[in-house]
Amino acid sequence: MRLPIVVVLIAPVFQLCCALESCDRSRKVLTQPWGKISDGGPRSNYSIDSHCQWLIKAASKEQFITLKFHSMITECAYDYIYVYDGDSFNDRMLGSFSGKTVPQKIVATSGFMLILLYSDTNYVLDGFEAEYSITDCHSNCSRHGVCAAHRCICEGEWGGLDCSQPLCPDGCNADIGGGVCDQGRCICNAGFSGLTCSLNKNDVVGNKWHKLYVDGLRPRAAHSAVYLKQFDSLYVFGGYDLNNVLDDLIIFRFNISQWEDDQGNILDAISMPDNDLDSRMLSAVLGRVRGNGDENWGIRHRTFLHHALYSVAVNKTLALKASSSHENSKRHSTRISRQAVNLDEDEGGDPEPEEEEEREGTTMARPSARYSHATATFEDGFALFGGRLEKGVASNELWYYNATTRRWSLRAVTSVIRPPALAKHTLTLAKDWLYLLGGGQTDGVFSHRLYRIKLVQGGGDGEQWEIVNARQGKALDLQIVGHTTVYSPIYDSLIVYGGIRSIDSRTSKLSDSIYMFSLTTLSWARIRYPKAPHRDQFTPLERAFHTTTLIGNYLVVFGGYTHRHQKDEICYDNQLYLYHLGCHVWVSHEILGQSEPGNSYPKKQGVFGHAAALRNGNTLIFVGGYHGNVNADLLAYTLPPTVAGKEGDVYESESMCARHHGLSECTLDPECGWCSADETCYGRTLGVNCTTNLQTTRCPGICPTLSHCHACLLQAPETPLNHSQSVAHKLDLYKCNWCVQNARCHHINDNFGTCGVREDVPSQMAGWWGEKGIEISDAKECKTSDKRPG
Repeated sequence: MRLPIVVVLIAPVFQLCCALESCDRSRKVLTQPWGKISDGGPRSNYSIDSHCQWLIKAASKEQFITLKFHSMITECAYDYIYVYDGDSFNDRMLGSFSGKTVPQKIVATSGFMLILLYSDTNYVLDGFEAEYSITDCHSNCSRHGVCAAHRCICEGEWGGLDCSQPLCPDGCNADIGGGVCDQGRCICNAGFSGLTCSLNKNDVVGNKWHKLYVDGLRPRAAHSAVYLKQFDSLYVFGGYDLNNVLDDLIIFRFNISQWEDDQGNILDAISMPDNDLDSRMLSAVLGRVRGNGDENWGIRHRTFLHHALYSVAVNKTLALKASSSHENSKRHSTRISRQAVNLDEDEGGDPEPEEEEEREGTTMARPSARYSHATATFEDGFALFGGRLEKGVASNELWYYNATTRRWSLRAVTSVIRPPALAKHTLTLAKDWLYLLGGGQTDGVFSHRLYRIKLVQGGGDGEQWEIVNARQGKALDLQIVGHTTVYSPIYDSLIVYGGIRSIDSRTSKLSDSIYMFSLTTLSWARIRYPKAPHRDQFTPLERAFHTTTLIGNYLVVFGGYTHRHQKDEICYDNQLYLYHLGCHVWVSHEILGQSEPGNSYPKKQGVFGHAAALRNGNTLIFVGGYHGNVNADLLAYTLPPTVAGKEGDVYESESMCARHHGLSECTLDPECGWCSADETCYGRTLGVNCTTNLQTTRCPGICPTLSHCHACLLQAPETPLNHSQSVAHKLDLYKCNWCVQNARCHHINDNFGTCGVREDVPSQMAGWWGEKGIEISDAKECKTSDKRPG
């Protein structure tokens, strides 16, 4: 009798234990070269008030451990997945991930990776699924190099620690005059910048994202960045990298598309540090070269270089010269240049480095390491205030950096009034004054005061802080952190958006409010912009640690921490939002036009704790930030001319309407209207020749957003505005009156709901005030005349 053959499939233990067993206060050690990690079964959530640990242990400390997430969703900001480069929680943290944004690939270089899933006592969600791999080299050299002695030796067209960065990508955009490739690097022509020379200073199309640089500076968040036009450079100071508080000043020079330190030393992310490539490693490289084509490595047959390399592989050491991108990097790749290889004939090794001369204009005085500070451009440099220091205490120092002399100076030392030590505040330049608002003190109390100071030449006793108090209207106790503040010359006002606002001594909440402080009338007002019953995608959620930039008629908001408890688990946003300051409405992204493939935001992850600056009047620059881990991204976004013009150009908003394509894009722009007769987009007041009614969206102006008498009459600009800048100015939508009976602010030419008429009340009958209501046009009359029954 023939017995049936039974085949038993035994799953590897490391997969079975981690993918199927529930995760609850457990700890597992994984030593297999590949495996899957999960919080539990696919149909169950992770446990409440629990923690799970996984320790991945490589066979050698020289090996690399790569963690790749396939899915993740946890309670945003409360349940976290922590990843460490080591076998204890005292080792370097690689990331702290929360929410439902899938993290980027994570690599540990110590031979160990420790993963912790932590949950609190609140609700739980699906958890995560990930896989890990242990390799001899970083990412197995991305299939563009050879792994030798745990180091990637990259092919001639590739660079980076893992050979993942193409050298001269996109052909340096030579087809549009961007630049040329020279020794593996794009050298940009005048007016072009970036890793691929894609950012054109004279771009007339816009609506395009650019990746300006990969790495170069140390990854960070909660830093500051300012753009100085006279140097065409971005200055980045301080920040936090999840493990250390930083004190470096790093500068991106757009004219050469390079990062450098404050001493002028180039920080190169593509070239690698000085290292000897010994015969063992070279043999491994050339072993692959022989069988896979020397041309990929820049080695031509029957040349002196070809013969020299193969002979050196047998009995000599080849020294390759390169420069370091990070001083504290442990292991690096080495790139064999197509252009040249230096063969050092001196058996005695490398020559001694020359002593560096002290640069003129340098000084030892400088701010200590800090994060969550604030900076503002001022003359030939920038001012810096406050921040949280290494020991967790906040600072109340005011520093000034002169970019011409490269000197730091401590300012306002003898000021009689001193702001408290603060972090997460804002510092804003307005008409030669620096305004300091909000922030958290060392004891956690939110500041509610507004301070200002005017810096003077040479500093000294003339620099005195002042407290700015509201003199008119309702007092506003604005205790806030993580907000943004910009200055609007049109309204002569500080405009504050978002942040975390203190409600009482024990409660704070995310804000989506806009506040204005008029520097002319010294009065506060809350801008109650129109909100739909169901928030649409172009009206931002409450947020903090975002950036806001004033560009033309718009406040442009990007990123931020946006969690809505039990509603949305997106911790970090990746959207741009446009608020029209003339019409005072949020505007759909569609007015930016259709984005071509490859021109959209280059990352899946959102970000907060980043920094932003404006270049050339129409280009936003973003650097760094946090999305579970910190990054070193340097990105740019050029706005289309329908939204912003280049610096120096004569810009008339309505004349740009003809650039819109189609009904939807046109009518979503509050400056424009669509004429169906000739299917053309006109400026709102320029379409008078349209034979049909011009289709437009609402442009209510500032008046309906102001909710009490003083705010209505104190926030309007006192001088006539430039009509070419916005249709709202041309229609005088900033000139307001207060209607007592309706308790409503309306612009003076408003024909709808004229003050106090019988059609404007539910009974359709005249009230106690008679046939017409009382209108107030002078704020001085608010106290005496703004009186309603009851």
